[in-house]
Amino acid sequence: MISLPFNAVFMLNGLYARQPDGQANIAQFKQNILKDYKEYADGFFTAWALDVDQRLSVSDNRNNELTLIKGDKDARKISGYAACPASGQFKLLHAFESVNFIPIGNTPYQIRQAISSWGEKRQVISGVLDSDGMATVTGCTPNSLYEITFYPDVSQREVNALHASYEGVIANLHDWLLNEWNTNIVRQWQTMAPVGDPRRLKQINDAFMAGVGNALKSIWDDIKMLFHVLTNLDDYAAMLLKFISEADFQKLKVQAKDLLRTALLIVNDEPLLFFYASAVVCWAQLLPPTTVAEMIAEFTSGLLFDILLGIVLSGGAGLAVRYAVKGVRTVKTAGGVAILEKAMQTLIDLSRGHALKRHADVVEPLAVKGSITVNSSQKATVQIQSAAQGISRVEPDTLPIRRGKAQNTQVNESRKTDDVSTTAKTPNDKPADTAQNTCTNNCPVSMVTGEELLTLTDGELDGLLPFPWTRLYRTSAAEIDSGLGYGWSHSLSHRLVQED
Repeated sequence: MISLPFNAVFMLNGLYARQPDGQANIAQFKQNILKDYKEYADGFFTAWALDVDQRLSVSDNRNNELTLIKGDKDARKISGYAACPASGQFKLLHAFESVNFIPIGNTPYQIRQAISSWGEKRQVISGVLDSDGMATVTGCTPNSLYEITFYPDVSQREVNALHASYEGVIANLHDWLLNEWNTNIVRQWQTMAPVGDPRRLKQINDAFMAGVGNALKSIWDDIKMLFHVLTNLDDYAAMLLKFISEADFQKLKVQAKDLLRTALLIVNDEPLLFFYASAVVCWAQLLPPTTVAEMIAEFTSGLLFDILLGIVLSGGAGLAVRYAVKGVRTVKTAGGVAILEKAMQTLIDLSRGHALKRHADVVEPLAVKGSITVNSSQKATVQIQSAAQGISRVEPDTLPIRRGKAQNTQVNESRKTDDVSTTAKTPNDKPADTAQNTCTNNCPVSMVTGEELLTLTDGELDGLLPFPWTRLYRTSAAEIDSGLGYGWSHSLSHRLVQED
């Protein structure tokens, strides 16, 4: 089953020269983000299960450990083979791929035999993982393939619950935007110095569109980085200590089993993070252009990453987070940067009241749902070590199923553009003539520009919709090879992909 990506479409409308109707724009934000979300929701949830890197450590019955890893993300399958112990018993371990022990516990699972003997029904075993993400499976047939499914019975009820949870978060974002508009942004418009030169307004607007557009297009990298930071705490201690205290950092490590589980589920909920990012963009678009001009650089220096990290640590892990704009943490901020810092700190603080922990419980059945194919012989002695949590365990005959982070979302930038068609140009930068004027029954054609053209039809596919394969040679392209030979091209050549 191939997962369908969630398409996050951001409309960059630019800045306003005069004070806009803020309340109407904020209401439109709430209405549009729900509408766009629901347009994709049906297709999104019919196949959304975390398409993640998964790993199985394999050992034989003498504890000679092998590592057979084969991941097919589209089909969610991992398959590997080793000599099967005679006991037919193993343990499942389901956890996030992390240097800390972060199990995905209390998860319903179903194990179904992929292939059975002639005339026999396929064996089905159901159960629930314990709080450590583990379960002992007995009675499996050695050397048989089994498909393990987590949350096998997810239904429309869970989908509806997630819809309702999203609506609650979006309502909170709507309230934050309204409060910012009424208490801060209106005052900025009242004291705004006029832009004056229209060209200056255009420069500010162009810079804003470019900065925010690039930030949004790189947000997927930000989300991957979020996952990497939270699963490698010690490596990113210096970064995290800019947001949280040393005591909270140690708390995050000691209680990783609980705190990081919630935080990582939120990081895996890409639509939720995009809703927060959309709210930040909407907030910025309501500001006067002169105020925005003072903070444009922040959008290209990791602003959205810092905000999302703060929201995950605050709303997800329940920690006190301090936000400060990069480069100005040791000096007094003023102007647009101070406004930005204050507003984003408010958003991060409010996220603690957005019930994100409860939302993580709602999203888990859909985020964790998925199937993999394993071999009952693929079991190993697994060591579970987490010094900060005081965990040191050895679990024999275990199948550790690790979850990483992969993309479920495609980001598209949508801009309003004029529909003005232009004539294509030849390689010598001259307007191209229409096809009917460049074909004369396999004979060369001399154009008024001095260019020589030759059109050849190599063959034609018959049928209700016949397709002729026609090539065009032009002297202006004599040094260009697009895969059909120097100078030759085809009307579909811009869609051809040549693989060696």
